[in-house]
Amino acid sequence: MSYLILCNGTMTNNPYYFEFTDTRIYSIEELCYYIYNNIYIIEKKIFTKELATWIDEELDMYELSKKMNYMIDNDKSLKDIIVTILCSADYYFEEDIKKLIKTIDKIDGLPNILRRKIKADNFLRCRNYALAEKEYTDILSSYEIKNIDVKEQGNILHNLAIVKLYTSSIKSASKKFKEAYLKNENEESLKQYLYSIRLCNDEKEFEDEVHDLSVSKEIIAEVSNVFKKTVSEACNTDKYIQIKRLNNIKKDGRVSEYYDIIDKLVLEWKKDYKREQIK
Repeated sequence: MSYLILCNGTMTNNPYYFEFTDTRIYSIEELCYYIYNNIYIIEKKIFTKELATWIDEELDMYELSKKMNYMIDNDKSLKDIIVTILCSADYYFEEDIKKLIKTIDKIDGLPNILRRKIKADNFLRCRNYALAEKEYTDILSSYEIKNIDVKEQGNILHNLAIVKLYTSSIKSASKKFKEAYLKNENEESLKQYLYSIRLCNDEKEFEDEVHDLSVSKEIIAEVSNVFKKTVSEACNTDKYIQIKRLNNIKKDGRVSEYYDIIDKLVLEWKKDYKREQIK
């Protein structure tokens, strides 16, 4: 985990791995922190007998492991399991746990489709784009989609469009931003749609859409100014300058140097990506 957590209990060298968030847990305090800060995506199915065994064997917490096995065998509620784990350590105060219980009750009181949206939104916040995309897509194709209003459907499409920027292409994201705006009539969805068209360098489509959607002069000016400013800033970044230099090297026929620089750039981007992922 990427936060400093004060641990009074056992710290293991063999972490428990939560695959769906790509997180490793080394102590009971980290487990409590993980549960508390991921409450909107925590599901009952992650509390397994394997986790109970790990708590016993790696953290020397036999009593908690025993309670967990009992709750799993007797199909106790998610709230019961969470409260039991949080109360097994002195990491959170009583008022913190009570606050979390209210959040759990609030989530339980929501229609299933809105709980699923919260789950998908949190996958997106965690940058788990594959799971977010699957959840949003499943929601939109489910029979339950008719149970939420059109604006909320548009918000789901907007978030799916953001995911598409990472998993697919600007074109596919652009299509979803437009679908989102037609449903939620949200100015932010409209702006993102227009930005995506500009990114595709399609001036005619931009002009056509601005006309068809009756976009105000103020929004057109804002989108154009932000786009120009962003492009200008991007052109002055080290990475852009390096890529531009690459083109000149390639034109000069310096093949070995060209691939050398590409390898270094890819390595740097991988390091940047990993650092970004654990913030």
